[in-house]
Amino acid sequence: VDVRHGFKWGNQTVDLAVASNRDHNSLHLFAIQPKTGKVSVLGELATTLDDIYGICMYRDAQGEIYAIPNDKNGTFVQYHITAAQQKLRAEEVQRFSVKTQPEGCVVDDITGRIFLGEEDVAVWVKDLNRKTQLPMQQVIG
Repeated sequence: VDVRHGFKWGNQTVDLAVASNRDHNSLHLFAIQPKTGKVSVLGELATTLDDIYGICMYRDAQGEIYAIPNDKNGTFVQYHITAAQQKLRAEEVQRFSVKTQPEGCVVDDITGRIFLGEEDVAVWVKDLNRKTQLPMQQVIG
């Protein structure tokens, strides 16, 4: 599960929590009311992953929100999450992978860099900015 603030849901702005749903290989989305902390289910979005495992999120400089789930086979898919007229949508932006099973990820929203762990191998960093897509670099391991 990961959370980002500033998601437009109808005429509201909510905090968006997204969880990977391993039973359905999907993303499960929740709205959190910023003032009260009340949580409500927004819905579920299918992914193209075969065996979804973990997830992290990214909010870019323009305020757009992305969910980045991964598969046990090492594949990561970056989805742009939107909700026009309260209809959820996940559009694939890019995919990338490590050679073996991932162990977790986190995104630095300010720099647009994702840090991802590859179990028993290394920690990798990748720039998610579409204008400057640099190859993944090993930072530890």
